[in-house]
Amino acid sequence: MIRYPPLDELMSMDGQSVSDHIARHLLEQGRPCRSPFDSRLDLYRGPDDQACAIIPEDLYSCSRENRKLSGLIGFLHLSGDRAARRLAAVLERHYCLLDTLQDLHDDEPVVGWPAKLERMARIFDLDPHVLRRESEGKRLICRTWFPESPECNMCPPLLNRWTPHES
Repeated sequence: MIRYPPLDELMSMDGQSVSDHIARHLLEQGRPCRSPFDSRLDLYRGPDDQACAIIPEDLYSCSRENRKLSGLIGFLHLSGDRAARRLAAVLERHYCLLDTLQDLHDDEPVVGWPAKLERMARIFDLDPHVLRRESEGKRLICRTWFPESPECNMCPPLLNRWTPHES
């Protein structure tokens, strides 16, 4: 189940907390949030409970779609709503991290997410502990977490913790 932190909690999050929350969300969701009508169109909310983890449910509106992070921040500032401006402040404070995570979500194949998330954590001087904890005893098969899955002999050892298989 997707957990959207309330705005007050987002306001208090540091980079490590934001990174942990989004990495956990991405790995649990196991697929990008995309339009069912155009697979090239990334969404903040999509079908089958797919979603961006950083926008609280009560602040989501379809008017926020079709905007990259910088455009979303500008839109939130101009909306005139105090809560939207507070969300924009959080997004601005963590802009570099969130922009990197958005690029990973939008442009990287799912099988590469774990390694890219670990690399991103090192670049931003964050602890990738959540990646290790989320992967214990689990493999990514058909975009869903299943415990006790067999190792994949086709994948590099680093990715064996998140084994991709074709259905």
